Amino acid sequence: MKRTCCTYGILLALTLLVSCNKMETAGDLAGNWQLTSMTDNTTGEVKADKTSQMFYTVKRELLQMHRYSTDPEYTYACLCRYEHRGDSLILTEAYENHSNTDSLVAFTYLHKYGVTDDGRFRIVTLDGDNLVLRNAENTLSFRKY
Repeated sequence: MKRTCCTYGILLALTLLVSCNKMETAGDLAGNWQLTSMTDNTTGEVKADKTSQMFYTVKRELLQMHRYSTDPEYTYACLCRYEHRGDSLILTEAYENHSNTDSLVAFTYLHKYGVTDDGRFRIVTLDGDNLVLRNAENTLSFRKY
């Protein structure tokens, strides 16, 4: 009986160690972020705010950009692969999900999310509660929720 319990204990420990390979790798970026403002760097115009219902969700190597609306015509979702290097967030691929089908899209499709054609952001602020991204055109401020 003791031997069986010991064997089960070892198997449980090994299972837990193996499952740790799928732990979160996004660090402080991981989580759900609500856009609080998107400001044009040149004019200072606020292009979007929290009433825009725009969100970034980061999990492992994926970043989902989505916008909610009561009108399905204005509800968007886009899934991106990204790289986080130092103070840079670089989108590498973007996929639009439309009618349950994923299609590779150019970064120009993501302008409504504040993304420029090169898909690069500089991370200005990243802490437990706030994220500020800046690129050549926009500054995006988020709150974690």
